[in-house]
Amino acid sequence: MALPNRQQVDYTRFHLLIDGDARTGKTTFVNRHLTGEFEQRYERTPTSALQVHPLDFHTNCGKIRFYCWDTPGMPWQIDRFYQFIDCAIIMFSVTTRRTYEHVQTWHEMLVKFRRNIPIVLCGNKVDIENRRVQTNMVTIHRERNLQYYEISSKSNYNLENPFLYLARQLAGDQNLHFVAPPALAPPDVQIDLAQQQLHEQELAAAAAQPLPDDDDEFLDLEECRHLRSLIEELIQAGKLKEFVPGTPCVLRRSIHSEALPNQQQVDYPSFKLVIVGDGGTGKTTFVKRHLTGEFEKKYEPTIGVEVHPLDFHTNCGKIRFYCWDTAGQEKFGGLRDGYYIHGQCAIIMFDVTARLTYKNVPTWHRDLCRVCENIPIVLCGNKVDVKNRQVKAKMVTFHRKKNLQYYEISAKSNYNFEKPFLYLARKLAGDQNLHFVESPALAPPEVQIDLAQQQLHEQELATAAAQPLPDDDDESLD
Repeated sequence: MALPNRQQVDYTRFHLLIDGDARTGKTTFVNRHLTGEFEQRYERTPTSALQVHPLDFHTNCGKIRFYCWDTPGMPWQIDRFYQFIDCAIIMFSVTTRRTYEHVQTWHEMLVKFRRNIPIVLCGNKVDIENRRVQTNMVTIHRERNLQYYEISSKSNYNLENPFLYLARQLAGDQNLHFVAPPALAPPDVQIDLAQQQLHEQELAAAAAQPLPDDDDEFLDLEECRHLRSLIEELIQAGKLKEFVPGTPCVLRRSIHSEALPNQQQVDYPSFKLVIVGDGGTGKTTFVKRHLTGEFEKKYEPTIGVEVHPLDFHTNCGKIRFYCWDTAGQEKFGGLRDGYYIHGQCAIIMFDVTARLTYKNVPTWHRDLCRVCENIPIVLCGNKVDVKNRQVKAKMVTFHRKKNLQYYEISAKSNYNFEKPFLYLARKLAGDQNLHFVESPALAPPEVQIDLAQQQLHEQELATAAAQPLPDDDDESLD
């Protein structure tokens, strides 16, 4: 494996994988050990699949090195590296319940490839007072026989314990200890040690109690009342036929999602539109261009799902699309299915400047259709304003294989911007004569698309449509 920073050394070395959702503090945790500094600003290059950093520790048994494989919270294309690792850390943030809910999936993916390796579960950001994952909720380490530590990169709390535990397990020596602690910068905050000791005592007390059947039993009383109210409203609205005790957690999360901001009931037709695709393809920008009229220039990765209502005036009356803008980072089964439930239509988006995003379209389509059967779906090739496109028109054949509508669009130049919504509205209404009577109030285009060049691409598409389908989309790649 010719990865950066993996030069050979003449002392004991181990390969450590650090898994977990984005924004849980994995990179900050590594950098705190690597440079001693605390990274104040969250930055992550969405195309970066993996970063490897060497961390050396001096022990009473000699020097050891951990090659830290820092994953970006996007598991696809990472599982092939699992076979090379010796140990792992799974990290969640105690300030975000969703990151703890996803721990089970991270663990299952990990043990699928590496069953008998030492694994540490870390609850990060315990320096923050308003923690959402209380200590009595954390039970998965007991269920899966993992070591658990509460840590804080910002205050240096328990920061060396995960490495010390793993070193002892790998060396088979419980007397191993670090003789020179890491040279960390002074803590950025002072943790409330008294309060944290109470949390640790709660953890110890909880360890003596029987494991619950389901972590959701620890929802507080107010949340349970809120959940019951949501269920009753959904049943009355006809969105949920029944609720059986023991409903999977993924469905319960989707029920919570039904009552997201801006999803109030309206007295005109409304439809749930799911927008999926790889991270960085422009899904959020596409929605916000319609929502605010502005073009979002800065890329901020979506975490989980964002729901936005978009209203359109048609010759048949007003309609609303509730646009469920899903995170491209959560491209693994189980976590996003809850967002797809009750979807009535969908858009799958790829970036014509990045071939990998088109190559992943079949996976998005398969996962979407597994939950939402027989719904109208539009495939969109975004960023056609960019001259150096990598996915040529003749390469795009997936929509023909699956009988999808395909549009080439550009959020930056407003090209073909309303067409996906118009197509879906016509399909859902069963009326091909439906049309928009008022155009969305979009800001002026950021760039002027080369219409002559784009017309050539459209002609290529039309010509390709008359050709036999290839056996495999990859045959079209040069």
